[in-house]
Amino acid sequence: MDAFLAYLGYSAIGIAVFYLFFKLLLSKDKSFRFNRALILASAFLSMILPCIHLEMNFLIENPSRGIALDFLQTKPISTTASGIAGNPSSTTISSPILSGIYFLGLILCLLHIGILPCLRLHRLVSKGKNLETQGSIKILSIPEAIPAMSWFHYILLPDISGKEFNPYMLQHEKAHIRSGHSYDLVFMDLICLLQWFNPFAWLFLKELKTVHEYEADAMVLHSGADAKGYQYLLIEETMGRDRYHLAHLFNTNLKKRLTMIQKKKFSKWVYAKALYMIPLVTASLVVFARQPENPASLVSTGKPESSFAKALPQEGDLAKPVKQANPDELASPTKEQDTYAIPDKRPQAPEGFLDWISQEIKYPEALQKTGAEATVYVGFTVRKDGSLGDIEPMELRISGKKAEADYSLFEKEAVRIISKSPAWTPGETDGKKVDVRYVLPLVFSAKK
Repeated sequence: MDAFLAYLGYSAIGIAVFYLFFKLLLSKDKSFRFNRALILASAFLSMILPCIHLEMNFLIENPSRGIALDFLQTKPISTTASGIAGNPSSTTISSPILSGIYFLGLILCLLHIGILPCLRLHRLVSKGKNLETQGSIKILSIPEAIPAMSWFHYILLPDISGKEFNPYMLQHEKAHIRSGHSYDLVFMDLICLLQWFNPFAWLFLKELKTVHEYEADAMVLHSGADAKGYQYLLIEETMGRDRYHLAHLFNTNLKKRLTMIQKKKFSKWVYAKALYMIPLVTASLVVFARQPENPASLVSTGKPESSFAKALPQEGDLAKPVKQANPDELASPTKEQDTYAIPDKRPQAPEGFLDWISQEIKYPEALQKTGAEATVYVGFTVRKDGSLGDIEPMELRISGKKAEADYSLFEKEAVRIISKSPAWTPGETDGKKVDVRYVLPLVFSAKK
């Protein structure tokens, strides 16, 4: 559930950014069909981009030795004397509380924009009198004082005792139906349902409804309607409220529509303005890019075991490039069976591997009084059958209080936990399963 809540947060940021750019650059242009497509695309991309995680390997070409691989930017798995520090669930806000609040809002929102409007509109349709059927479009007379509206293939008109309706009004509602605007609203309502807490999602929905009205107005005017007569009709139709959320009401957004009708034709520069989508999508892909799912760190070396210690990172950020071993030491492997550092297809850790380690690893009781903090770099080989072998501590770094104690206990605990690891999915090179060498940093902290 934490991952889903995080996804909602990322997508909410995306919707906000896309909305602000649209509002600033395109909302006042007369490119109605284009703007409509752009709004729908923006909403869709905002929801889908957080699910796309490009994998960045930080591969650097080395002319003298081929490929050198940086340490991947993964946080070392840690444990404290009093329990687990590396478990993500221990440092986040209580998931059940946030989940409860979210789903409560989801239910209320579903009632407000989905269930109740559908019930109201279904009631009107069921009591309406069929005046005319034009293909798939049904024109119904409703014995209530309602504004003229359209909903999917229905046009709902108030009963005016046999008087004829203004043909412009009917053309407007037919334009909504023929353009499939109701399907747009269903899609955008689903976005708002998931993003009920995000004001920018609702603003985007409002923009979409406005663009629908602009587009329907333009279709009426392009059919030969008199612009002034049509504007007078809009001014006369001021009755009703938007109690029918899923329907298109003829008399909504009057001021904006009158202003837009009087506006000149749209500029061709509108398509150039829309290029803002390219850097936004690119930036989103970079922001949501992730390192490979394996928590372990690959080390660049062609020779297993003997070169690993020399390839370990220096003090400081693990994101810094590893120190490359001496070229003479990177000759062909001495083992009969090659162990790869950079296979074509990397091994995959079992699902929940980080959580499993956080729960199983223990701070050595004999060292708790020392208050020492330690980082153990554990080297191991992911074998062809998925088991882990050749497990050994590569380096031990101690900080904090350094009383006389047997700090090798940190190394023993690190080796113990890796030895108990569930099976991995083995790596492959040239379509064949191969052994792959890994180094994983484990951090022990005495802080409570």
